[in-house]
Amino acid sequence: MSKTSSQRWVIMSNLFPGSSGLNLIKENAAILPGQTINGSLVFQVNSSDSKSFLLLYNSTPLILQSFQQSIEAQTTAELFNYSLAFGIPQLNLDNIRDVNIEDLGPDELSSGHSNVWPNWINRNIIEFYKKLDSQNLERSKFIPYATIKYTITVMPDKNITLLPGDRFVIKYESGEEIINKSIGYYDTGVAILNNQMYKLYSKDIPQMNFTNATLVQISFYNNFGRDLSSRITRNNQFLIIDDNQNIVIAVCRQGHFVS
Repeated sequence: MSKTSSQRWVIMSNLFPGSSGLNLIKENAAILPGQTINGSLVFQVNSSDSKSFLLLYNSTPLILQSFQQSIEAQTTAELFNYSLAFGIPQLNLDNIRDVNIEDLGPDELSSGHSNVWPNWINRNIIEFYKKLDSQNLERSKFIPYATIKYTITVMPDKNITLLPGDRFVIKYESGEEIINKSIGYYDTGVAILNNQMYKLYSKDIPQMNFTNATLVQISFYNNFGRDLSSRITRNNQFLIIDDNQNIVIAVCRQGHFVS
């Protein structure tokens, strides 16, 4: 197996029941005059944080407020310091202590597994693991494998409600349920912004209504090692961003182990 490989980034949104979409990677497709697409466009870009997207009708640029809102929300989600919301540093070392990236010494990063797991995900964390796995591939006497899967889904212009109780439940104004998650041992709790400070809830979650909000879901999977000897981590985050680009609600679910 080669220790170096090219990278591709695919930007996509989830399709909802009854919606349609265009996969511009697989289809040579165009939106015709008068045609309406309810759902998603899937296309490939050279960089995960590129802002150079441009939609054209013939040669006329199309400015879509929801599209711009999605790009702004993606930037907000990927650059946020989640320790402000969750109250914990970026990483966990050997299930012993939580640390920030700059606090790690070279000895703590040079092992074959480097048992360093993310407490939460932002762009800084993604770049850290890309660099860490690349360095460990070069150091390894064996040929391990390294897999990173990172997905961010952005859904703008949503009127949604956070339901009260001891679960993280989000519904559309129509009553359709989007998210229904328990708050378990591996969850940070529900971080809710109030007066520029975050408060964590694991029960007695209050009801809150949001208009024109953006819902963001971030998923991260990392597997480094070889058969029966791997470092594996999975993180999922759910965010609600208001129309002022404030992260008003954040939830992080994490899991990691060594096989």
